[in-house]
Amino acid sequence: MIRISILGVMLLVVVCALILGLFVRLQEEAFFYITGPLLGATLAALACRQDRSALITGGGVGGICQGILTVLILKRGYIFPDIAMITGTLFLANLAVHLLLGLAFGTLFYLSLRWAHPRTVTGLNES
Repeated sequence: MIRISILGVMLLVVVCALILGLFVRLQEEAFFYITGPLLGATLAALACRQDRSALITGGGVGGICQGILTVLILKRGYIFPDIAMITGTLFLANLAVHLLLGLAFGTLFYLSLRWAHPRTVTGLNES
C-alpha cells in the first residue's frame, strides 16, 4: 500500500479548490487562464523526469504561451475590463499575469507532488 503525506494531499485539495473557484467565478473564461499552465507543467514533468523543478518552469512557459495564444490569437483572457484601451504596457502586464499564474500553479503542483510521499526519517529503527 502506498503511503501518502497529509500535507501533500491537503495542497492538492487547495489546488483543486482554486481551479474550481476560478471556474465558478469566470465560467468558460477560466479555460483561457488554466489550461496553459496545467498543460505546460504536465508536459514538462513528463519530458524531464529527472528535473525536480520541471513543473515550475513548465507552468511558467505554459502560462506565457497561454497568454500569447489567448490574447493575440483568440482575443480572450484579458484581465482588463476595457479591451479597446489595450496598449503595449497593458499587454505586457496581461502577459505578466498569465506568467505569474503559470508559475503559481506550477509551484503548487511541484510542492504537492513533492510532499505527497512521506520522507523517511533516518536514525529510527523500524522494528
